[in-house]
Amino acid sequence: MKHTKGKWEWYQKKIRATRRTPDCIEIGIISDTARKDGTRTIMSTQIFDDNPSWKKEELLANAKLIASAPELLEALKEIYKTACDAEDKDRSNGWVRDIKDIADLQLEAIKKAEGHY
Repeated sequence: MKHTKGKWEWYQKKIRATRRTPDCIEIGIISDTARKDGTRTIMSTQIFDDNPSWKKEELLANAKLIASAPELLEALKEIYKTACDAEDKDRSNGWVRDIKDIADLQLEAIKKAEGHY
């Protein structure tokens, strides 16, 4: 499974009411790289003004976290590679075992992010 390439950014925009829907705020994630069909939107959701159960601040925080996912994944991969390189260079030190344990946790997170579960 591959995720949408490019730098991801979050956005929010106000959508005015129509005859059928009340005012709402749309919060979403876009990529700076268009897909084959030309679209850039990765995901979006709408919060209607007449539904107070959705907390705008929480949805914005979630959007910001989701938007950082590709960069977090790349950083995690680099840390994993560094930990594996350190393990290969010096297996005699006890700290290498600790690094290996951390690397195993990182690999699990990478696999989950890439859909290998």
